[in-house]
Amino acid sequence: MKLRIRGNSIRLRLNQRETEKLNFDGMYEEKTQFPNGSVLSYSLLINDKVLEPTAEFDGKSIKVHIPREAAQKWLRNPDEIGIYSDNQSLKIIIEKDFRCLVPRGEEDLDAYPHPKENQDQC
Repeated sequence: MKLRIRGNSIRLRLNQRETEKLNFDGMYEEKTQFPNGSVLSYSLLINDKVLEPTAEFDGKSIKVHIPREAAQKWLRNPDEIGIYSDNQSLKIIIEKDFRCLVPRGEEDLDAYPHPKENQDQC
């Protein structure tokens, strides 16, 4: 799962294997360990109690919660690219990770086929 933080927005991108695990377990988590031993974890959780995507940060972990109904629609429909929320002070974006139109090797392993990869012009 890729994490991008820019200003007041957070974006998570998941490949096919990661979305399958999210669908099966109801959550997906990654951890980044820093040289000093500190660990940052970030996770995406399917949550029956939220009505829109929400996020929380406790100093060590970022948890993004998405409503079950939105998650099921996104996970089951190949045409659903993402789940978006701009109703808070923090913009939240959760998307399927598509292969790059210009291949980048390992980064594209298990990525979703790009919707425009078979077109002459993008």
